[in-house]
Amino acid sequence: MSETSVRNRQWILPAAVAVVLVAAVVVGRRRPGGYVVLGWLDQPVLFGTIAIAMVAFVCWLVVDHNAWRPFLIGAFSALALCWAAFGALVGSMTVAPVEQSRHASPNGEREVIISRGYTGMTPSWQLRVTTGAWPTARSWDLGCVNSDTATLNGVRWTGADTVRVLISRPDDIDITLDPTTARPTTPLTLGC
Repeated sequence: MSETSVRNRQWILPAAVAVVLVAAVVVGRRRPGGYVVLGWLDQPVLFGTIAIAMVAFVCWLVVDHNAWRPFLIGAFSALALCWAAFGALVGSMTVAPVEQSRHASPNGEREVIISRGYTGMTPSWQLRVTTGAWPTARSWDLGCVNSDTATLNGVRWTGADTVRVLISRPDDIDITLDPTTARPTTPLTLGC
């Protein structure tokens, strides 16, 4: 069996790895069903860098042309390095929201988590509701409040499926949650 025919079949594994990694990032970003465990797949820099490196490896296995092979390998390797450097740069400039408080529902099955972060340059509060236990725990965005629009004064459960968001406006906002999944029917958006 010639070296070329073996190399021509070996490209399938690294190509499959690249496709699986990209699909994992998409699933991790979308988190169907709000499952917290799927959020662990939201690693675009790490998985993207490995996927691009796998494409470079596929080029090494498949392309036989003396000029195109080193060019493609070099181009995809440089792209992988640039993607990793870009991710490191963005990661160093990003400030993750800091958890401020947790508010359990009356029946103890759900919890609202308030985190303080930034929307652009202005302070904001992000609200999430969580339900369940690992590995089937779910988490949903309740929304956010930008300090340019209003100030968040707290949250209060008014029922098993209703959260009242207390803000610095005359009327507080009630958010209704789906009784089964805890997903908000209408997320809160105040300047975010």
